[in-house]
Amino acid sequence: MADDGNIPADDDNEPDASGDKTARDRMPDDRTARRQEAVALLLAGGSSVRAAARRTRVGERTIHRWLREDRAFCDLIFTTRNRLFERALARLSRLGGKAARVLGKLLDDADPRIRLGAAKAILDSGKTLSEFFGLVKRVEALEAGQRAWDQGLVGAESKDTSEATGDALC
Repeated sequence: MADDGNIPADDDNEPDASGDKTARDRMPDDRTARRQEAVALLLAGGSSVRAAARRTRVGERTIHRWLREDRAFCDLIFTTRNRLFERALARLSRLGGKAARVLGKLLDDADPRIRLGAAKAILDSGKTLSEFFGLVKRVEALEAGQRAWDQGLVGAESKDTSEATGDALC
């Protein structure tokens, strides 16, 4: 196309004066974005780079480059993994009541070994859930402190719970 004076002569694919690539080069096109989404789903689900490359027909070297150089791609994997985990937790949560009823029935079984196994499962689950919710509470406190820090409320009250245990976290 001839330069008629109204269109800048700059080529969008050329680096600017600082040597940086243009925004167009840094933003994935639709095809690349779709490929990255497919690869991210496989990697987030536990596939190896090699398996993800084979299934999506994306080169292993390309995937490794994305992992090394593309923060948005890494964030996509992280977000996708969290969504997969949340779905699995939702399924487990729906089944939790049923599992608790089964364990409750096993506590009344005639065989003492089965009763003992059920009791151990219940106590182990309770301990694990207690630890999990304690960690959730600590993470929420850390996030609240980070938000206060980000908002410039450096002197805001903050309770250090890093050494606390048990009821001290409540």
